[in-house]
Amino acid sequence: QVGTISTGGVLSPHTVAIDTQSGFLYRCGGGSNIGLRIYNLNANPVNPPRVGQWNNLYVHETQVVTYTSGPYAGKQIAFAGAGTANGSGATRLSILDVTNKSNITTLREVYWPGAAYSHQCWISDARQYCYINAELDEPNVPTTTYVVSIGNLANASLLGSFSNGNAALGHNLYVKGNQLYAATYSSGLREFDR
Repeated sequence: QVGTISTGGVLSPHTVAIDTQSGFLYRCGGGSNIGLRIYNLNANPVNPPRVGQWNNLYVHETQVVTYTSGPYAGKQIAFAGAGTANGSGATRLSILDVTNKSNITTLREVYWPGAAYSHQCWISDARQYCYINAELDEPNVPTTTYVVSIGNLANASLLGSFSNGNAALGHNLYVKGNQLYAATYSSGLREFDR
């Protein structure tokens, strides 16, 4: 261990995300209404200063990427599993422009039917789709992944969903090339062709 980050409220976040292109670290969750705490790894990777925060909603997990082409070139965009009441209320995908750490803006919010908890999401390599790993809706539906079109961030919309047919709680998923890897708490890992 070379350093410890303790600034920015709750000492034990749920998770962290790093935008490797821009060099910023995002602490997520871990307490009531904890959204994002943002740290600049470029300034000091051992003891990075906190440079911003977003507390509009609770964020359980996020993926942050820097766009290098197209209309969002140069923008740092966060895809956040968000909601009120520690994430279990008004569950949604929040798409945030986090480029200006002191003025984070919401580009779009996407909802889906029967949402219980927006646990985590991951975008496709070409940044055309976002896959949401919903959690806690399994008493009513089998493990379900929701697909959001993100080619136009300001007009992102729910395209549909697919299921593995199992009732296990969905946990995390990741996309690599044409494959989507989705884990559950109790029924293992599924691999899907996209």
